[in-house]
Amino acid sequence: MDEIGADFGIPAEMRDEIGQVLEFGASEYACETERAAHDFERIRKELHALDQAAKSLLNALANISLQTQRILHEAGVGRSLKGFDLPRVTGTDNAPLLHYAASPNQQPLSIPLADIGSILAALGQCAIDARPAARASRKGRPEQQGLWDLLHMGFQVWASVLGRPFKLDWASDGHPITDAAQFSVRIAHVVDQSLTLQQIATASRKVREMSFQVSNLAELPNALEHYRKQFE
Repeated sequence: MDEIGADFGIPAEMRDEIGQVLEFGASEYACETERAAHDFERIRKELHALDQAAKSLLNALANISLQTQRILHEAGVGRSLKGFDLPRVTGTDNAPLLHYAASPNQQPLSIPLADIGSILAALGQCAIDARPAARASRKGRPEQQGLWDLLHMGFQVWASVLGRPFKLDWASDGHPITDAAQFSVRIAHVVDQSLTLQQIATASRKVREMSFQVSNLAELPNALEHYRKQFE
């Protein structure tokens, strides 16, 4: 940050605070870049399998007969007599309990099989709800969400913290001319050298169009949320 601060005339006493803002933008870029590399076809298959498995077991639990409950109870008692305490099922009359330990050192837990059914139903619903998100591109989001978030933080540093006009001028060959344009390129290339000048120029112009300045850095989370909602 000191090198960037010196190159762009950022006062030394402001560099730590500004560095934190830019680091947040960089972390958002890293998260979005990692997400873009996901194997979404595999994710969709796994979500479908999870939903189907949850439904299948939920159906089995919902239709378990009293006779089967009694056999589970009988087997649980037999395990206890043989010195195998957990796991086991006890109780009948449509209110059986599963006794188990999540790990060898944990205290035993008990849960009604009916509650397991509720958990499975909730898990299946979560898998269904996650399907729309299992796409490389998300509805209402720019293709390069991470770059836009990073440059939004750069805009806030330049315009809100430093109080400088976010003027963006670029040469015919694509190189930045104004300080704000050069700053945008600099922070983008610190995070990812592979970003092209055209990508940065396009994103920075859109960020300027859709961002608003904050009066203090405590407002940044709300400003970012408002900024993102414009894409919905």
